[in-house]
Amino acid sequence: MKNIILLTVAIFIIIGCSKAPFDIIPVSSDYIIPKFANKDFVDIDKIMEISKFRSSTGHDYSDSFESNRSMKHYYYPYDKYKGDDNTIKIYSPVDGFINRTSLESANQANDEQVHINPYGHPYMTIILFHINCLINPGEKVTAGQHIGYASLSPKNGIVIGGFDIAIKISTKKGSKLISYFDIMTDELFAIYQIKGIPNRETLIISKEWRDNNSANFSGRDENNFVRFTEISY
Repeated sequence: MKNIILLTVAIFIIIGCSKAPFDIIPVSSDYIIPKFANKDFVDIDKIMEISKFRSSTGHDYSDSFESNRSMKHYYYPYDKYKGDDNTIKIYSPVDGFINRTSLESANQANDEQVHINPYGHPYMTIILFHINCLINPGEKVTAGQHIGYASLSPKNGIVIGGFDIAIKISTKKGSKLISYFDIMTDELFAIYQIKGIPNRETLIISKEWRDNNSANFSGRDENNFVRFTEISY
């Protein structure tokens, strides 16, 4: 009987000390973000420029730990690829499944927000904005799979210039947003280097800089963008 009691106590101690996946994610500088996205979500040969992480482009899109900054990347294609919802293909950057989709605006078809949960990283969500999605929620996707198109036709009389991507980590303390380039493999990022981007830091505004330089989201600031080198094949 004594051994049974001791075993029961030990089991409760183990259970009490164990943590769910969201509990063990440290929100600190020593957390190593996994680089596992090995396929791009778009053909960047069709992209002219992208906005930097923490830019003042678009609108405030921040997390539980920062505020008043755009913590995602907008991708802007060359003008010749704009204007409809069936020109620029969108791919899943990872193996996973479509967690959910939702309309970006009411009564506006072919303009969705798509949430992908990658396998092996249950605390992370890849969010794609302004997508004409072809995949239903709950369906599995593989890295590089064609899942839809950028939704670039005019919406409610407004011309849509681009589409965007965000990476969200769920933690005990709230949602934390990181850059898409934080989860890219070196092999995938090499494609961006060919297009004239020397390193990942070029695409990310530091938290310290943004904390001291408030984003106002009015007008275009060239410092918020990185333009690709156009390559002719």
